[in-house]
Amino acid sequence: MLLRRITIISLIALASGKLFALQIQVNISGVDAAIKKSIEADLNLYQAITEPKVTVARVQNLYDLAESQIQTTLQAKGYYNAQISQALKEVPGISADNNLWIADFKINLGPATTIYAVTINVTGPGQNDPRLKPLLKTPLLVPGKVLTHADYEATKERLLADINALGFLQAEFTQSVMQINRDTNEADIKFNLYTGKQYVFGKVKFIDGMYPDSLLKRYVPFKSGDPYELNKLMQFQENLEQADLYNKIRFDPQTNLQDPNDLTVPIDVRLVPKPRNRYTGSVGYGTDTGIRASAGWLHRRTQTPGHRVFSYVNYSSILHLAKINYIIPGKRPATDRYVLGVTGQEEFVEELYSRKGEIYGFSAFKRGKTETNYGINYFSETFHIVAANPNRTKMYLLPNARWIWVNSYEINPFEYGTRIEISVRGGIHGVLSSTSVIQVQGGLKQIWPIATKTRFIFRGNLGAVESEEFNSLPPSLRYFTGGDDTVRGFRYYAIGPRAIPGDPNSENIGGKYLVIASGELERNLYHELSGVVFFDSGNASMNFGGPLAMGAGFGVRYITPIGNFRCDLAKPLNTLTNKHWRVHITFGTDF
Repeated sequence: MLLRRITIISLIALASGKLFALQIQVNISGVDAAIKKSIEADLNLYQAITEPKVTVARVQNLYDLAESQIQTTLQAKGYYNAQISQALKEVPGISADNNLWIADFKINLGPATTIYAVTINVTGPGQNDPRLKPLLKTPLLVPGKVLTHADYEATKERLLADINALGFLQAEFTQSVMQINRDTNEADIKFNLYTGKQYVFGKVKFIDGMYPDSLLKRYVPFKSGDPYELNKLMQFQENLEQADLYNKIRFDPQTNLQDPNDLTVPIDVRLVPKPRNRYTGSVGYGTDTGIRASAGWLHRRTQTPGHRVFSYVNYSSILHLAKINYIIPGKRPATDRYVLGVTGQEEFVEELYSRKGEIYGFSAFKRGKTETNYGINYFSETFHIVAANPNRTKMYLLPNARWIWVNSYEINPFEYGTRIEISVRGGIHGVLSSTSVIQVQGGLKQIWPIATKTRFIFRGNLGAVESEEFNSLPPSLRYFTGGDDTVRGFRYYAIGPRAIPGDPNSENIGGKYLVIASGELERNLYHELSGVVFFDSGNASMNFGGPLAMGAGFGVRYITPIGNFRCDLAKPLNTLTNKHWRVHITFGTDF
């Protein structure tokens, strides 16, 4: 029986593996949690806690090394005069092989070492290059700040990377030192940087491009022999991505760093083309539109490289639309294009009816943050605005121009920035136009960050149309407002002058002037869910400066994997006939 018990105990001990293993405990005091964690990560004695078999000799050896390792970690954090008192004791266990070894380290950090001065000296062929001066800054290393080795190394890496990015691929530090004065607890940092020679771009070679080099070279933002710059290479990649021709784009700079006299960098560009045809579609619902659906087809032509055909149809209870665009790349195809198109649409809003056929052409080019469009449209529109009136048909030839300026940035989970749009179009009676008309309109959208995960959205629109025969103008040249995207609390196209002045139940005939102003405060609540409160105002009127319809309310936004959902509850504020809350829902999914 005794032998059986001993056998069982032995098996249990073997199964546990640690019953008779030497144990280690490390106690560190005198520092905050972050520094303690860093010490533990660097301390070999602490790592030995998890080792399956540790001898007494190894414990004592690691203990002897511990003070040096802790000092190294503390110096990396800026503490060069730390004092460490340490002790190691053995606590008997159930056997000599199971004793507990406790290592205590009590740390007095002392004063932190701060930066006294940072000096950067640049020598070499590029020392007078004006592009270098803005780079020679050390935001992580500033006088008076506590010196850390992490900031020092990060600064070295950034300086070298930034200078490499300007084409000085042989740049190197000939000296980089931290001179520590332990008496004053100050550090004097010196960098001596040798630029080496400036590299230049070589020839660009397209591999598996499918499209001819004559087209693809128009996306290249540099010439052979230009100074090699990383940002130009990144711009090249962005240009090719905007071309919408390739699924994968890879650059292989053929740099020969083995030969210091070979300063030319040829670029191999490996491309995987997109399919010639792309099909898209969406379904959704809106309070204004009811159930809606759309489909699109993009055809990338190879017979005329870079040319594309885009077809699109949209169907809802208030709008039937179909259009075809033929898109021709410009001289700078990443930013310039020419578009020829034809559109047909029918619109049904209560008593209003419009059937419109249009042909158009325009050029679009983007410079910096501004896109400019110049074009000409010709359309014929059959309509009636008041149900009792017969259909009329009007035709217009309208030269037009539009300018769009966008400055945006993103801070998770929101996008911020500014968008400004101004457009003007006009026609002359007798020049393929039924009446003379000029229309000017502008829009502003501004999104400000207010606090963490909170933003304020302002949206404003102004418009004016002038014609001596306003009553003859079709709906597409008049202004209507109200609905999900303009003034919430009112139904779609509910705001505007009436066929019978003063009778809110008569037909909305559209106005000469448009004013919309909206403010919305949005707060991210949880992951993709946000809540909003808002105030909208606006009017479409026959006289500029008339009273504004107002609505206010609250709502939610939810970004789903299949589309964006928006629900708002709004109440009109200054109307005598409609004081009821109104729900505005929009949801759409793309496929």
